[in-house]
Amino acid sequence: MTWPRLAERRASLPICRAATRRFIDDYVVDGHVPVEAIDKLRTERPPIKGITLPGMPEGSPGMYGKKTEPFAIYAIGRDGAPSVFIVV
Repeated sequence: MTWPRLAERRASLPICRAATRRFIDDYVVDGHVPVEAIDKLRTERPPIKGITLPGMPEGSPGMYGKKTEPFAIYAIGRDGAPSVFIVV
């Protein structure tokens, strides 16, 4: 089985060829998510599948450029619905 299919099965998320998808504890972290959001996730341990920062915004961790606006990090609910988790 390929990595995207394994990730899809483990995260119960649609296939997304995200090179930045990681699993931290029991959560999926998708995208160039800032450490502040990961720290909040690990501290609060909410009942969600994981968090994501859509796209590859300039100035996000690992990306070129300067951060020009706050990043909205989204929670992926158990039902797959997104909601704002934190803005950093």
